[in-house]
Amino acid sequence: MLKITVWGTGIRANNFIKMLVSRYSCVAEIVAVTSNEKIDEGRVTVGNDLYTFVSPNRLSEVEFDLCFICSSASEEIIEQIRDNDLIDIQKVYNETDAWPLLLKHKFLYYYKDDQELKQNGIYQYVEEHGLTMYPYSWFDKLQDEIKEVYEEDGYKYIFYKGKKCFYPKEYSTDEVLNSANFFIKEQQLMSPHCYMPNDEWKIRGGVVVDCGSAEANFTLDVIDDVDKIYVVEGDPMWWKPLEKTFKDYNGKVKIIKKYLDSYRHEGYDTIDSFVVEDKIDFIKMDIEGYELKALYGAREHIKKSDDLKLSVCTYHNHEDHETIKIYLESLGCECTYSNGYLFRMDESIWTGLFPEIRKGMLYGKRVSKNDI
Repeated sequence: MLKITVWGTGIRANNFIKMLVSRYSCVAEIVAVTSNEKIDEGRVTVGNDLYTFVSPNRLSEVEFDLCFICSSASEEIIEQIRDNDLIDIQKVYNETDAWPLLLKHKFLYYYKDDQELKQNGIYQYVEEHGLTMYPYSWFDKLQDEIKEVYEEDGYKYIFYKGKKCFYPKEYSTDEVLNSANFFIKEQQLMSPHCYMPNDEWKIRGGVVVDCGSAEANFTLDVIDDVDKIYVVEGDPMWWKPLEKTFKDYNGKVKIIKKYLDSYRHEGYDTIDSFVVEDKIDFIKMDIEGYELKALYGAREHIKKSDDLKLSVCTYHNHEDHETIKIYLESLGCECTYSNGYLFRMDESIWTGLFPEIRKGMLYGKRVSKNDI
């Protein structure tokens, strides 16, 4: 159990303590509160409870692991601690830095008996490095491959696989580089987010649907090997960059400017609705948690395709790796998962929700010809 000291007694300290108590009590306890306010030592109410109050000059007498500063004057307080050598400065953090630290300990607490995570090194990685989307040392060692960003008509672009790949005007040069290089890293064969797990899944002709394309790196990966590809992206920010990227492909690429759902409504479409004449050979799907609904909207194509392959993200929602697998198996698909695990690093994780590690991708291969 981590022993925590909170520096502050105002609204920020109140909110911090409420969050800590409600979501991290399994791994942390508050042993003292301190402040530069003139408060008598003893007990003080912060949040909903009473805590031991200790003045800053006596804080060294308290046994604690971490001290979190909950004050707008954090820089001055850190300078005060250093100038007066009040406590070990290595134990002092701003309140915003608390959540990654506490979440790491929450993960270690919940998974302390998980032998698989210990055997594959993930548990040790988190112990040493904290939580990252890809908890693997090999991922940290990957080098950036894209170094240069160019510009055309106000739109930045990179060369990816020898082809121009455009980004929205809102993207800075650093954002373009970070996005492009992160995609390359997470598509390594050993990655839990890899869309194409092995050579058997290499696309050789046919019709592909790229669901949630963004800058369409995946489409550029396979475009020379397909007969036709539907590029599906509902975010208007990406529409013009996609048009510029694929302007010279003479009908080989069809951009669908819609989000996907299980039924058609304003701004949303289904795969069964916009793919009418073609037989689909491959579906890649990475659409921020709408994967299952979009697959409902592709039911007829999945049922009638006797050799369809699907590569579907399963880490966006807690239950997706199971529910998507059950659904695809009900339609005659054999399913396997990608290598390893990853964390979904969104805002909810830092507010103290359970730091769940998840399977990244589900690969489905249609093998049954039965009319299900």
